[in-house]
Amino acid sequence: MREMKNSGAEWVDDLPPDWEALRLKYLFVTGRNGLRIGPFGSALSGKTLESGPYKIFNQAHLIQNNFALNRHFVSEETFSELKNYEVLPGDILFSMMGTIGKCRIMPFGYPQGIMDSHLLKARLNNKVLPEFFAYAYDKDASDLIMNQLLYLSNGTIMDGLNSSILKSVIMAIPPLDVQQMIINYLNGKCAKIDEAISRHQTIIEKLGEYKRATIVASVSGGLSSEDENDSDIKWMPKVPTSWNVFPLWVLFKERKNKNSNGAETNLLSLSYGKIKRKDIKTNEGLLPENFNGYNIIEDGDIVLRLTDLQNDMRSLRTGLVTEHGIITSAYITLKPVSKLNSAYYHYLLHAYDIMKVFYSMGEGVRQNLNYNELCKMLLPNPPIPEQDEIVEYLDDKCSKVDEAISRQKDAVAKLEEYRKSIIYNAVTGKIDCRIGE
Repeated sequence: MREMKNSGAEWVDDLPPDWEALRLKYLFVTGRNGLRIGPFGSALSGKTLESGPYKIFNQAHLIQNNFALNRHFVSEETFSELKNYEVLPGDILFSMMGTIGKCRIMPFGYPQGIMDSHLLKARLNNKVLPEFFAYAYDKDASDLIMNQLLYLSNGTIMDGLNSSILKSVIMAIPPLDVQQMIINYLNGKCAKIDEAISRHQTIIEKLGEYKRATIVASVSGGLSSEDENDSDIKWMPKVPTSWNVFPLWVLFKERKNKNSNGAETNLLSLSYGKIKRKDIKTNEGLLPENFNGYNIIEDGDIVLRLTDLQNDMRSLRTGLVTEHGIITSAYITLKPVSKLNSAYYHYLLHAYDIMKVFYSMGEGVRQNLNYNELCKMLLPNPPIPEQDEIVEYLDDKCSKVDEAISRQKDAVAKLEEYRKSIIYNAVTGKIDCRIGE
C-alpha cells in the first residue's frame, strides 16, 4: 500500500509524502499578467463584428471545448484598447456565469483574441504544469472542486464565480516530474476511454438515423409494396394508390377548452416528444400563478409546439396524449373529428418534424405557426386497418431501437464514470502513476 501523509487541508485527503495542498492563489502569476476577468460589457458595446482579425472568446468555446468556433470579433483598434484582456496559448480560462467554473487551456494555433466578461483567465506560475492543472481542476471528474466552490460562495454560485472564490480553492500538487508522469498516464488512459465512448456514440447516432428513416418510410409509403400516385404533398410526392390525401382540417380540429375554473389539476407537459405528467406544485421551471388559461386535453389528442421555429430546429415538437389533463395553451392541440388512429398521425407529424416541414412553413422572420395556417397542410390518409398495422409495426421497431440506444447510453455512462475515477485517483495521489497502479 502506498505511503501517505495527512494533507493538513480540510478539502484534501491524505497525500503522498512529496505532495502538498495549495490554494490556487499560490499557483497563479500575480500582477498585470495574472488573474483577470474579461472586460465589462460596456467596453464591447457596439464594437463586436461578425468577422474580423481578432476573436472574442466566450463560454461557448469552453463548454464545447472548441476554440475554433466563429462567433464574434473585434477590430484591430478595439483589440489594442482591450489588449489587457488578450488570451494567449497556455492561459487557463474559467467560465464565470451560467456553466460555472468550466476550465480549459487556451491551445496553440488559434487567432489572437480577447475574452468577454463571462470569462476569467489565469496564468500559472512554475509550480504547476497547465495540463496537470486542467486535469486536477476538472470539476466534471470530481465533486471536490464544485463542493469547494459551493461552500466558498455560501451554498450558491448562481450569481457567478469571482476571483476571490477561485483563489481560495485548494488543490493537491505533486512535484513537477510527477505531474508530467500523471499527464502522460492520463493522456493514454483517457484517449482509450474517449475512443470507446466515441464508438458507442456513433452507434447511438446510427440507431437514431435508422429509427427516423423507418418512421418516415412507414408513414409515407406503408408496409407493403403497391402502386403509387402523385400526392400533391411537397415533402411526400408519392403515396400508395389506396391512400387518400386530405387537408389537416378534415381530420383534426383545434381543441380549445380552457381550464377556466382551475378545477383540472393533472398538469401535462411536452418533453422530448413525450407527453408527461408534471407536479403542479413544483417550484421547478416557470409556472403561472394559476392554470385557468391552460387547455384541457384528452386521450387521443396530438399536441404540437410550433414556436421558435427559426432558432430551435432540434427539439421534438409533437406528442401523443394518453390521458385527461391540462397543458399550456401556447401549444396547438389537435382533436380527431373522424375515425382514425391518432398514434399513426402522431408518427406522421413526428416525421414531418424530422423532415423540417414545420420549419419550412415558418421560413423568413416568422417564428410561430397557428392552427389556421397548419390546418391547410396536406396529410396522407391510409385505410384504418393499415393505420393500425403501421402503428403496431412502428411501436415494435421503435421500442427495440430505443432499448438498443439505452444500452449504448448505459455503456457511455459507465465509461464516463470510469474516466472520472481514473482522473480523480491520479490527481489526488491515490494511484502511483509512475508504476501505473
